[in-house]
Amino acid sequence: MKNHFILFVFLIAAFSCSKSDNTQPQDLPEENDSLKASYSVKKYLEDPGLSFRNKTGNNNYIAIDVKYTDIGADILLQHYDTAFNLLFSKVFNTTESLINKCWYYDELEELVVLGYEETVDGNSQEGKISWISRMNLQGDTLWKKYYGDDGKNYLQSVWRLEDGSFMAIGHKYLEEKDGSTFQGERSEIWVFRTNNQGEMIYEKTFGDSGYNHGFEIFPMNGNYLLSVHTRSANEFFSASGNYLILIDIDGNVLWKKNLGGMNTGRVKVIDNSEIIAFYTSEDAFIVKKLNQAGEVLAQNEYDFMEYRHRQPFARGNILLTDDGGYVFSGFFNSLWNESDATIFRVDEELNLKYFEIFEGEEKDFIYGPFDYYDKKYFFQLTTESQDLELVENEGYQSSAIITVQEESY
Repeated sequence: MKNHFILFVFLIAAFSCSKSDNTQPQDLPEENDSLKASYSVKKYLEDPGLSFRNKTGNNNYIAIDVKYTDIGADILLQHYDTAFNLLFSKVFNTTESLINKCWYYDELEELVVLGYEETVDGNSQEGKISWISRMNLQGDTLWKKYYGDDGKNYLQSVWRLEDGSFMAIGHKYLEEKDGSTFQGERSEIWVFRTNNQGEMIYEKTFGDSGYNHGFEIFPMNGNYLLSVHTRSANEFFSASGNYLILIDIDGNVLWKKNLGGMNTGRVKVIDNSEIIAFYTSEDAFIVKKLNQAGEVLAQNEYDFMEYRHRQPFARGNILLTDDGGYVFSGFFNSLWNESDATIFRVDEELNLKYFEIFEGEEKDFIYGPFDYYDKKYFFQLTTESQDLELVENEGYQSSAIITVQEESY
């Protein structure tokens, strides 16, 4: 799934850089310097293309890889126990399709897969139609439904409701024409609801001009929170930026909030009432804490430019720690096809506690973080670099499970 994260990189800035240590946290201001982290390799993965996605109800973990073929893609799903021993491995074959995202639901022992297929209309215009598929662990397709119309339709995220129905979000690309003359392209945020058989109940779009993209959807007190990004000001959005939109189950907008920022990020809903938004500006990571009405309770920016002069991008999970703090992961990118991974920890008030930058000569990415046990957490570090001190790599790519032990002093 690694390639799909790179799709979020719209604009990359490059600056001069300096070398940092790869195994110990950077020195921070004294007032924040009360917590340290040590990093150790727990396990190297035989398939470095795997990405850990889910923690199951019994503290096991699910990892997924997508291997593209000439006629589609194969999904590799692996189930690991708490010690990262492989419990089972399964390959799901798909044809004539490209996989966009997939989730594993351990209570159902099912995969929910999003993808799209190339289409050609009667006028030989190429497009993309999206689909949602449910698969069991025997590889059988329970159902597969197609969504979208003329043009390019991209589903990005779904949320499965308790009754088996789905709320989904993505975006549609549309051609603008004056009569038969092509005037350009725009995109709309695309939201719809299905029943438990995938049949559409309704669909709605937001953003009537420019480029508008929908990325994530979360339940919140019977309503649904959308994480979206717009690069234009239009009738629906007053200015460009990252937005949160709360809709009810019928798709009616209850409120929307412009968070600002330059690049898309991640969102987490905590206890059905608190929202954590993680995204970036041109030179800093930004975290905001909001209530269920969209009011900002706290915010902070984390500028690591002293250590890495490249544009930051948010990615991975947002991890809530036992003491009410948070762990975030991201990366710094450059025009020379190189990226450096970072992970950092904040307290409940969003004060920075520690951070680490994994700086190699090639691409370095983090998946996670995930909570572990005994006040530990872990993340997956995938690298194409051969000069990282923490992770060995003698080939094209290496991927390791990194456990993190925190110590107060």
